[in-house]
Amino acid sequence: MTKHQLELPFVRRELISHMESLSDPNEQQSLWVEHKPYKNFMYGSLDTVIDFLYREYDLADIPHDFIGEVLIDEDEAYLLKELDKKFDILFERYGGKLSDAEYIAKPEWQDVVAAARKLLDKLNATPIEGL
Repeated sequence: MTKHQLELPFVRRELISHMESLSDPNEQQSLWVEHKPYKNFMYGSLDTVIDFLYREYDLADIPHDFIGEVLIDEDEAYLLKELDKKFDILFERYGGKLSDAEYIAKPEWQDVVAAARKLLDKLNATPIEGL
């Protein structure tokens, strides 16, 4: 199986880690709400994920710009944009001031989790050199 090369494989590794967090309600409850260790993680929050996706790299807003750097193809960019749309719906309805516990209790949160799971599955299906 051919391994793809990316300019920023370390950013992809971090993206995968954040998608694991977003797609795991047990982790969210333990780390984000109860502030208890979960598996090997000692901390985490929705804000950490949002910082990565929107503030550090702007991955979610312009995923197509990261093809070849972090993402392999249009399919991955599309799935990341779908996740972005789910976040847009959540934040348009409830604003940006709720606690993690309040966000994950909203019915729209399940759409965020499902979109993160689809993206994670796609990211993990493609072997990357350096990962």
